[in-house]
Amino acid sequence: MIFTVIGVTSTIVAYFNIDGSFARPYLAAMIFGVFWSPFTALAVWVIAAYFREGLILAPSSIIQHGIFRSRTLEVGEVLQIKWRTWPVGGTIIVRTHAEKIKIYLDNFTKDERDAVVLFFREKFADDVQENWSRFEKFTGRPSSQQKRASRGGILPIAALLMCFAGVSWKTISQ
Repeated sequence: MIFTVIGVTSTIVAYFNIDGSFARPYLAAMIFGVFWSPFTALAVWVIAAYFREGLILAPSSIIQHGIFRSRTLEVGEVLQIKWRTWPVGGTIIVRTHAEKIKIYLDNFTKDERDAVVLFFREKFADDVQENWSRFEKFTGRPSSQQKRASRGGILPIAALLMCFAGVSWKTISQ
């Protein structure tokens, strides 16, 4: 929303050259419009994705709704399931003879992500699934034996660094 307001305002101000500060007002208006438009388009895309995208895992089919189209795969036609660790959270690529869908697991909550992974692990044979062991190794939960890094020291370290920055700023400004 803010990008739309900034883009429209700056374009109108440049186009009408309200205060006479633009030597070429039409060129400046075009530059402002072209500069701010991708930010506005990205915001609209994210909002549309939030309301439109979805994944339905039924016993006999997998339906993925996108912004512009939906894809339906029959479970019996799945030839390959590829588990990938990148991007963050991992992806699942499901292929049939005719279609391919990519499921970004980071788009789901933790419980939803666990349900999606469980669906694919239980529904399909191991010989159809590629890279499962690598995926499980990189995205799995740490076991109870592994020690997790403590976050308790972050606040004191951040405060100490801010103190150093304040002292440095005061020294520089004198």
